[in-house]
This record gives sequence, structure tokens and C-alpha cells, in this order.
Amino acid sequence: MNDPWQNESSEVLNGAVSDTQSQFMRCCLGNDYSLVSKLLTDKNTRAAIRLDDPDESGSPALLVASCFGYNEIVSLLIDAGADVNAHDARGWSALTWASNNNHTSIAKLLIENGADRDAVTKNGHSASQFTTDEDLRQSLGRSSSYIGAAGMTEDLDVEEESQSGNGDWYGTSSGLDFEETLREEQQARRLALEAGINLEVDLGALSMEASKDQETENDEEAEGLAFVWERCLPTQMFVFSESSIPEIVKLAVLEYPPQRNPSQKPVPANLLFLASRFAQYYSTPRILSALLDSTLLAIEKVVNTRHDDMTMLSFWISNCLLLQYYLRKDPGLALSTSEAQLRLSELISETYVLVVRDAERRIEKVCDESILDYSAIEGLSSIEMSDEWRIFRKKQNSSERDLSPRRRRGASPRSITSLLSSTLYVLEAYTLHPIIIIQALAQIVFWMSSELFNRVLHNKKYMSRGKAMDLRMNISQIEEWARSNNRSWQNLPDLQTRCKNGLRRFVGLLQLLQCISSLREEEVKSVVDGIDGITARQALYVAEHYRSERTETRIPRSTKVSLAALEREQSATVATDGEGIFLDVNEQLSFSLPTTTDLIQSYGAGIGGTQRENEKLFTPTLPLDLIEKLDGGSGLASIDRAKGYTEGVGGIVGSVGAKDYETLLREEEEQRVANLVGVNSGVW
Repeated sequence: MNDPWQNESSEVLNGAVSDTQSQFMRCCLGNDYSLVSKLLTDKNTRAAIRLDDPDESGSPALLVASCFGYNEIVSLLIDAGADVNAHDARGWSALTWASNNNHTSIAKLLIENGADRDAVTKNGHSASQFTTDEDLRQSLGRSSSYIGAAGMTEDLDVEEESQSGNGDWYGTSSGLDFEETLREEQQARRLALEAGINLEVDLGALSMEASKDQETENDEEAEGLAFVWERCLPTQMFVFSESSIPEIVKLAVLEYPPQRNPSQKPVPANLLFLASRFAQYYSTPRILSALLDSTLLAIEKVVNTRHDDMTMLSFWISNCLLLQYYLRKDPGLALSTSEAQLRLSELISETYVLVVRDAERRIEKVCDESILDYSAIEGLSSIEMSDEWRIFRKKQNSSERDLSPRRRRGASPRSITSLLSSTLYVLEAYTLHPIIIIQALAQIVFWMSSELFNRVLHNKKYMSRGKAMDLRMNISQIEEWARSNNRSWQNLPDLQTRCKNGLRRFVGLLQLLQCISSLREEEVKSVVDGIDGITARQALYVAEHYRSERTETRIPRSTKVSLAALEREQSATVATDGEGIFLDVNEQLSFSLPTTTDLIQSYGAGIGGTQRENEKLFTPTLPLDLIEKLDGGSGLASIDRAKGYTEGVGGIVGSVGAKDYETLLREEEEQRVANLVGVNSGVW
């Protein structure tokens, strides 16, 4: 598998990538001069590019290139007609950013092309105040005091800090913070693109973008009434009728696309939980059962239909786990939905298997060329073997002929680590619990190790000392990936440890191949027993099929006799049909779901209630646009009632009764007062 960025230019220019503008912005951010140049010179793509349009952070391409010091990109954009005086939301221009980061050559280029040296930010600062380079300050024509290492002048300290706020790009050390933030964004976008290509998923499903209206709405909801789990307040449920269940399931499950934006990602779980609350406390068990049964059947249908879409699978594992957490946390639903919770656990486990199988399928396609046939040591493939006596070398098999020279060059262990990284990225993008993520990647590596183990034993060309050295170097890159991408949870084994255990049998086979020809009869037992994961039966098979190099000593018969004796000693049964030699690639490691305590620490305030901010992220809320869609369906309550958080119970008085309605309103008001004075501060 090639680097997913390698063929990007042809894809963009040929129209394979639909959003030319976003590709243009990303290429500018990645300092890809050749591709930016092609995009700007090609008539088709140039017409779709708006040079001065900002990216998601509000910065035009010229500002980003000036901030990072991309001289060639800046020159290219200026020649193409970019506005040298364009600025971001804070009034920072390309010249301001170049000055702030001391990119002197870029600043001078901007000035030569008409950049306004006297332009000021919204805080009233000019470019000359942000540079420590005296030569640049002279070019800017100003001798005023500059904002130095702390990011501000002495007399502007309070003003700058108060207006920018903590953690703002434009505050203290603003240039460095902004540059670091952009690097992180660039890395995130690269990972998203790589995941989209490797896993063949929609890049839109990996986007974090959300509309300003959604962000404002979520901020307002976060400032509202704290969610009460001990009882169901009228404003903390979703009102519906039985006839509207199909519409709810359709919008929340069947037609809801996978989204990773924090406000949109948990919407299905939130809606289904709030609806379940209404059914539990103000309706009938039959309606609650109908809602949950329809929901679970719909989710099962979606994941089975989209079994090869990892974003969809991850999205629904995340929502099923969150819904299960909600149901367990609500005292009434915890008891009445025990069967639904069990079905959710089964559904999560089944979807987990689909995620693992999807990753394994993609790795299997490149396993041979990326690991088994890839040689990190030059000249190793030319080593002559003792069984090669023919004048002409063996004809290449069809699989080798089918690989083009370019594909051979592109295939490497990085192809595998890239797929692992993409899988990790998608699982984390949808906030899967670390316990599930660690187990999934460990299972994938375990399967890959077993698959490689069997392929080596099935093909004699891999069973030599030199090839074993080559393969060991390739596997070390997988081990390095696990080390650099290690994930952990509480006191459970971390990802690096699990991957090491998963690879141990294949690593043991490679160790045996490297030393078996030099084994003496008296060393056989101690060496075989000392290699982790290798049995005497497998060692005997290796000895019988081993390929010696021309300069290597053949395995003595006495060694094979000792191995045969050791094999009889280890097992009282006789191997048939390869039993005990090849590994079962369908073997599943034990899988466990997060416990209630694990869920509290991930979704709630944690043990002791110290993670209040984290708890707010997983409070059941609904976006207004979904409420409006549901309100248009037959039998749904009005927006004021269905919204669930702002207008009270409204028209459900008829369902609850006048006396109960007044009681609920009084309890709600008492809860508001309790929240204000901090009475409700416990942890469920």
C-alpha cells in the first residue's frame, strides 16, 4: 500500500476529490508546493478555488502559509492574486503572523507586494510590535516597543491578556501556541485523510465541523438545569406517542449518519434515552418495550448492512455503550430495561467483531507484500540456497509478477502500521471506550501474527535464516508502532503489552529459524523450551522443511531425532492433518465490555465526583434541528414540549394529571434552587 498522499495530485486534478477548495487549503497547510501549483494552474481546479476564503479556524491560506514560514507557498499565492491584507477574526494579517514568528523573508515579500505595514489588530497592535528581529523592524518602518517573548509589551500586558483569554492563540506566546495548534490540526486532518483512504470511508464522517448555531445552542444547554437522574423532571425527557416510534427510529437510527462532532455524535443515544424516560415514567411498559425493541432491531440492521464501514460500526458501538450507561444510571430504567441492556451488550460485542474483521480483511490484502516479501536488508534476496542447483533461477510465481515495480516499492511494514493507525484514529474519533479500543487492536495484531505464522510454515521460501532476520526487522516496526501508540486503562494490560503477547508466537518462530541450523543435539530441549510460544511439534516441522543457505551447515539428523523425541514427550497424541503445527487464525482473545465503574469514569463525574466537566460532555441533550424534524411527524408533541429542556411539560398535563403536574413543577423549582446552592453534589 502506498502512502495515501502520494497519488493525491492526480486524484484532485482528475476530479476524484470533490471538494477542491478544502483540498487546496489542506495542501497549503501541508506545504505541498507542487500540488498547490498544479491546482492553481489547472483551469478546472482554479475555477473552484477561492484564494481568500478562510478555513475552519477562520484563516485564509496566505495567513496559514505566512504563519508557518512556507516561503514558496506564500510567493505562489501572491502571484495567483491572494489578498495580502486579508485578516482573520482577530484582525491578524499575513504580515502580522510573519512578524510574530520572525519569518523575515516572508514579511518583506508581503511588504513588497503591498501589505499594509500600519494595519492593526482588533487590540490595536501593529506588525512591528510582534517581532524581535531588528532587521524586520526596520523594514516595517516602526521603532515602537515590541511584544517580546511573553507575547506582550509591559504597558499592554493587562489589555492583551484580558481580551485574549487563557488558552487563546492570540494571548501569551500567541505565535507559538497558534503554530502548535495548527500543527495539531494538520496532523488530525492528515490522519483523517489517511483513515478515509485506508478504510474506504466517507471523509465527512470524520469531520469535526459543526455549525455556529449548533455550538451556540449547546452552550446554552450546558448553562441550563443540571440533569437529575434520581427522578424524571418534566423538562428532562422526550415526549412522544406510540404512533411516532417508527419516525423516531427512522431519524435516530436508520437515517442518522455517523458524526464525530461532540454535539452530534451522541444524539441517537440521547434521544432514545430521553424517549425511554418518558415511556418509563409517564407511559406504559408496552410502549417502552416497543421503543427499545424497534431501536435494537434497527441498529442491528444498520450494522449488518454497513459491516464494511468502520465509521458506521464505531459510531454505533459508541452510541450503544452510551445508551447502556444512561439506562444503568437511571434508577427506574435500570430495572425495567435489564433485557434491553443485555441485548445492547450482545449487539456491542457483535459489532466489535465486525470492526475487527474489517481491519483484518484490509491487512490481509497487503500482508504478503508488506511483511513477508518486503526486504529491509539490501542484497538478502540474492543469497543462494543449498537447494538451488539449476542453471536458471526459478520462475517467478504469478503473485510476484502481478506486483508492479511501483507497488513493490510502495509496499512496506508502514502499510500495515498505517492501517493500524487509521483503525485507532477512527475508534478514538467516535469516543469508543479505551477498554474496547485496546482489545480491538490487540485482536487485530494477534490475528496478523497467526496469519503470518501459518504463511511462513506453508511456504518454504520463507523458512531460512536470512529471511527470518528480514522478517524480524519488519515485525520490529509493528512493535515500535505499538510502543509509540500505546494506550492504557486503569490496571489492565496496556496496548503495547497486549501486542507483544500477540506477536510472541511469530517472533518465536523467527527466533527458531535463525538458530535451528546451529543447534547441537544436547541443546535442543533447552532452546525449544526457552522460545516462547513454540512447541516441539512445530520445531520439528521447521527442521524438516528448513532451507539452508549455500554457505550454511545443514541441520544434523541427530537434531531432528532429538526434536522428534521431545515432541513425543510433550504430547501423547499423534498430529493429524497439521493439528498442533498451524495456528487457528479464527481464534478470538477474550473480550469484555467496560464495567459500570469504567463507564462512570469515562462518561460520568468519576469516582468521588471530581470530573464534573467530563460529565457535562455526556449529559443527554438534543439539537434543535432534530427536534424540529421529529415535530413534523404524526403524533409527536409540539416543539415546546419535545425540546425537553426549556419550556416545561406544557401539554402533557392531560397524560400526567393536574395535581402531578403542579408537584413536578414544584420539584423542578426546588431542584433549581438546590443546584444554585450546591446541594446536589453527589455521585450516583
